[in-house]
Amino acid sequence: MSRRRLVIALAVALLLLGDLTPFPPIVRGLAASTRVAQSPPSALGVNAYLMGDGSPEATAFNEATLNRADEAGFGWVRFQLAWRDFERAPRAYDWAPLDARIAAATAHGQRIILTVAKAPTWAAPFPPGALPAIPGDLFLTLAAVATRYRGQIGAYEIWNEENLGGEDGGDIDVSAYYRTLKASYKAIKAVDPTALVLLGGLAPATDGDPLAAFAATTFLARFYAFKGGDGAAYFDALGAHPYGAANPPEAHYPEAPGDGACPAGVAPPAGGCYRDGPAYYFRQVEELRAVMVAHGDGAKQVWLTEFGWDACQGQPAPAGYAYCALTSEQQQADYTVRAIAYARAHWPWVGVLVVWNLNYAAIPGSAPDDEKAGWSLLRADGSPRPALAALAALNALP
Repeated sequence: MSRRRLVIALAVALLLLGDLTPFPPIVRGLAASTRVAQSPPSALGVNAYLMGDGSPEATAFNEATLNRADEAGFGWVRFQLAWRDFERAPRAYDWAPLDARIAAATAHGQRIILTVAKAPTWAAPFPPGALPAIPGDLFLTLAAVATRYRGQIGAYEIWNEENLGGEDGGDIDVSAYYRTLKASYKAIKAVDPTALVLLGGLAPATDGDPLAAFAATTFLARFYAFKGGDGAAYFDALGAHPYGAANPPEAHYPEAPGDGACPAGVAPPAGGCYRDGPAYYFRQVEELRAVMVAHGDGAKQVWLTEFGWDACQGQPAPAGYAYCALTSEQQQADYTVRAIAYARAHWPWVGVLVVWNLNYAAIPGSAPDDEKAGWSLLRADGSPRPALAALAALNALP
């Protein structure tokens, strides 16, 4: 280990034990109320692809994208900071792309959810793509980010779908996530205590191969069990990704799960037509909420940082996403609006609802069979799908 990394490791070890605060000790005086619901209940946001190269074409693309978000009435926009691209070498930050995206969003009055994920190889050498080997590396990065954008980022989401092996280098490690989240929380709160910190959005999944995935409820329960639940002190709201496959938003497994019949070529390998487990239902988030309540964390909100319906009827379905053939564009619109209505009527604990996604189908040069395209509210040519107009109508209601 280099001398630099040894110094970082020792300093952050002390920090995480509570013995050293490298910034003014703001964090230690935070009242419990700063770690509970702080967004308007069921506010709406959208995941949007924004360009960061600063070219006239990128500026025009971002302007058109954010105009669509404004027209639909979204108040929050979520995008990702890919750490491996932002910091290819230690402390060598590439600010320009992030500056451009944050400036574009704030110019439109959008509040920002910044998801931080994808560790660089130097920070997570083995296995590649894992959580950082030394949490202090991410601590220093997020301290720099929070300092530069103090007051401009409403919420930081720490990692993305960390209950999937594909997001953790094939090594799903609750203890590593605890250390990552704790270091991130302390870095951000020491610099910008009003910014919220979200536990990274948990993906719909089922328990099986422990290197491939944990069910979201399993991961969350293990997180709370680790170190006697100490991790609860290091996030303000839970992130969740309750996708509904092709099921209507009001459905709830195992209540009326359907007959499991699928057209030829659409059924999953295990059968069931995406109706035979809670991971295929929008209301799966209720099970996550129950885990929070069982561990005494019910005062916090749950933010749906990704939700939506994949609609590709009449088009080739991407590999692994055959269920999109079961949902039409009009059903996508109906289900999305009904999901919001259901959440507002039944989930007083829900925070921001962030639709996945606004414009991934319209990214210049993206492949027609990109798995993100079917979820998009815009078509490849930039024209709106019915869901965009439906959301605009919903947000226009008094």
